[in-house]
Amino acid sequence: MKNIITKISSLLFYTNVFSPLRQRIFISIVFLSIILTVIGNVVNILLNFEATTIFATFIVTLVYVFVFIKARKCEKDNIDFYYYIFWGITYISVSYLWFLNAGIDSNFLVLLVMGYIGLHLTSKQKSRPKALIIYLTFVVILILTDFYFPEIFIRYENKAQRITDLVVGMVVYISIIHHLLNVVSQQSNFEQNKLKIKNIQLDDLNKERKELNDKLELSVKQMEYANSSKDRFISIIAHDLRSPFQWLSHRRGY
Repeated sequence: MKNIITKISSLLFYTNVFSPLRQRIFISIVFLSIILTVIGNVVNILLNFEATTIFATFIVTLVYVFVFIKARKCEKDNIDFYYYIFWGITYISVSYLWFLNAGIDSNFLVLLVMGYIGLHLTSKQKSRPKALIIYLTFVVILILTDFYFPEIFIRYENKAQRITDLVVGMVVYISIIHHLLNVVSQQSNFEQNKLKIKNIQLDDLNKERKELNDKLELSVKQMEYANSSKDRFISIIAHDLRSPFQWLSHRRGY
């Protein structure tokens, strides 16, 4: 099942190999999505929305919880399966709730902007153009459907219901965006600090290597000097030994 979903998704996107930073951001986005759907469902209940809307939001929350638990436990090489599950259910749920939650009259436009921010942060760099085209096509279809077929949408019962939903939604969305930006900033600072530590360790290793090279060069010079001294010593001994033998040879010849 995992292989089938991954292969089908790879036709639309490149293979999504996660870095540790993107994995943490993805898990944070899934967690924020759980909070968003829970708060949204509480608001739906308080505003007496349709039971189908409440039930659909509840099912989406359960799927997000499942993805969150699995994504935290799995290795980064296997997280792409849950990545596709998350965004697949997000596309489906947003499409469904778009019709049940007043369409363009609701706060879903802000939610759609947030959705692309999350998609951008969790997608691999070379797959982002494809993700943008697909997401924009998805948003345009939703808006055009609302424009040409307004009768199929479930609208707000009154103005107070709409204002309450918009205000609560905006507060929640802005809070989540703020938290998400803080997560990205903290993770970025964490990666930068790790990079600084690695650079410091690399500088220390370079210094140690330089010291070892200096010691090695000194040892080589000492060995060269020792060899040179040995050669001179042998040359002197050979000369001193050759002189008596030459004197004896001359004496015998004489």
